[in-house]
Amino acid sequence: MTRRLMPAMAALAAVLLWVAGLAIPSADAAGADGSCLLQRQPGAATPRQDKHDLRGESESLKGCLAFIHIPKAMGGSIELSRLHAWGVPFNRTDGCQWQLRKHGTESVRKQRQEPGALWGSCDAGIPCTHVDLNEKYGNTCSQPSLFSGKRCSAWHFPPSFDSRLASYYTETCDSFCVVRHPLERFISQYRHIRQVGKYEGYKSYGKHPCDAKHLERFANETLKELNLEQDCHLVPQVYYIFQEGNPEDRRLCRHVLNMTDAAEQFPKLMQRYGLEHVTLGGHDHLYHDRCEKIVPTAKTIELVKQFYRQDYAAFGFV
Repeated sequence: MTRRLMPAMAALAAVLLWVAGLAIPSADAAGADGSCLLQRQPGAATPRQDKHDLRGESESLKGCLAFIHIPKAMGGSIELSRLHAWGVPFNRTDGCQWQLRKHGTESVRKQRQEPGALWGSCDAGIPCTHVDLNEKYGNTCSQPSLFSGKRCSAWHFPPSFDSRLASYYTETCDSFCVVRHPLERFISQYRHIRQVGKYEGYKSYGKHPCDAKHLERFANETLKELNLEQDCHLVPQVYYIFQEGNPEDRRLCRHVLNMTDAAEQFPKLMQRYGLEHVTLGGHDHLYHDRCEKIVPTAKTIELVKQFYRQDYAAFGFV
């Protein structure tokens, strides 16, 4: 009897060992400050989509969709498009959270706590390890171990800088984001700071002509090192999409749309998640002044290509 059972027991043990080998550790190995993202076991497969599948079409979908707002890449318009789907009028006179306060009903405002129900500055559930709560202007996040004394709006903060934020965009819901050509994005930020005049150290730009000379000066002053200046508007886009900003590492943004064809791809993505009622509004930022026809100098182009070299490589920009 015992001899007859031994082969069956051995087979059962082999099956159990095989199943155990498939188990993926669930512990988040981030440090106390959240700066180190999820650690993988030695030899384990990298938990990201194929790097060529930027639109995230290779796996099954989660039940909700969150938005990673990359500054100066249609983020404001996309936030308002989601809010408009809840019945709030779409216009560009105010940002999403201000529109919600002025025109949103109580039932719509309650959606701020529901994952994927509202996006960007209207999403009150965006978490981070080091948060400064501000009900009036919106919460801000920081990462003292990387950028001492600096912080950004929670909806602008790159998830690769904070493991808690990265989990928010990858575990509960799927996420999507929009990338933009680095030079266009940089010029857009130059136009933005000229108009708003609120960033310390850059207020004088609104008093100068909008020309290639001052754009080059702006590039020389800002494109030196990675930082959280200007509410994270200048952070390379790879830090919003890949763990530690490394295109060969774990994907944090599942669906990556390109701004050049977002008008075509956005409706297709919404349809996949049953969000056909979310339609894309205009993407011209309300702060843009008449600084439209500026031609960057060769030096400006060189500085942008050097500072955003990973964006150029990761997303095929030329």
